[in-house]
Amino acid sequence: MRRPRRPVAVRRLHARPDDSPATVGAGDRFDFVVEVGEFNVDQCVFFLGPVSTGVR
Repeated sequence: MRRPRRPVAVRRLHARPDDSPATVGAGDRFDFVVEVGEFNVDQCVFFLGPVSTGVR
């Protein structure tokens, strides 16, 4: 079963100011630090809250 993806605007990536990209394209690589929130048993999905994002 495929999980739905949520689009995220570049400004909502919580990137560090020196790492903040102007645009994001296919093949760009990132490091994500998140807090694990709720778990939906029916969908087997963890809901994650953003902490920081860095460009690799």
